[in-house]
Amino acid sequence: MNVLIVDNDLLSREKAALLLKQNADVNITVFEASDADSAMMCLKATAIDLVMTEVSLDAEDDGLLLIE
Repeated sequence: MNVLIVDNDLLSREKAALLLKQNADVNITVFEASDADSAMMCLKATAIDLVMTEVSLDAEDDGLLLIE
């Protein structure tokens, strides 16, 4: 399963990735992005099964708009 974690805070991304990997019953590959542009590049390049995003990434990016 490919999971994309989108958060502008590095520590939050790392904690989420660690929790996913430690508690998963399936093999998980975690991709990380710090903003919507990086997330979109990842989504275009990789088959992502699940996106976990912060709602308010920064002043310009919105996690909800990314999902749409």
